[in-house]
Amino acid sequence: MRNENRAEYLRELADEYGVPMYVVRQLADMLGPNEDYDGLVTAVEDWADFVSGC
Repeated sequence: MRNENRAEYLRELADEYGVPMYVVRQLADMLGPNEDYDGLVTAVEDWADFVSGC
């Protein structure tokens, strides 16, 4: 995936789950591009659930 396509995907993921972009970027950097469609989605969902439960 090209960097600009990945950036757009990360923006869409942030918008979809209501997670700040900086959080999505940090998670994406930590997990790497191989996890963009699996581990990253799970991590973003978990973060959103955690924050909404506070």
